[in-house]
Amino acid sequence: IRDSDKAIQKGSIVIQKHSIKINGREYCRWIDDNYFLIGVAYFYKGEFEEAATTFSFIKSEYLNSNRRVEASNWLARCYIELGRLDAAEAEIEELETKEQLKKKDQIQLSTIKADLYLKKGLERQALKQLSMIDALQKKSSKKNIPGKNDCPNCRDTGGGIWARQQKRNCYIYI
Repeated sequence: IRDSDKAIQKGSIVIQKHSIKINGREYCRWIDDNYFLIGVAYFYKGEFEEAATTFSFIKSEYLNSNRRVEASNWLARCYIELGRLDAAEAEIEELETKEQLKKKDQIQLSTIKADLYLKKGLERQALKQLSMIDALQKKSSKKNIPGKNDCPNCRDTGGGIWARQQKRNCYIYI
């Protein structure tokens, strides 16, 4: 938590000292990055409401920023943590329809969707998203080295879901 506080403090200092906003346009290219850093720090600190406010600010103020898609992803994560699952779904849907996503953003979005489905108790949809992550990672790998781009957390989560489903199926057939 101390590191998060330090990141928030340093990001705030950079914004205060270097922001050059004239006629509604920011001329310092690092300001949106610092807001993003502050939002991530709030998220890891567990202050999800503050993080959500920061990511919403990035989305509304920096329309042409390269951090806009990442801010939307993190905003959806905040909504999930706050229990606002409908807002998270709306954010995900907006991302899927309005933005042209890069592979890394698609992977991140699939991870967020899997988390959302798990919170809703929809394990099959979560498993589908985790499989999609695996497929996207294999596609994006230039060298097809087994295990190089594997996501251990996704595999562990997917394996746990699969095992629970198999266990349920066994009980059904007995």
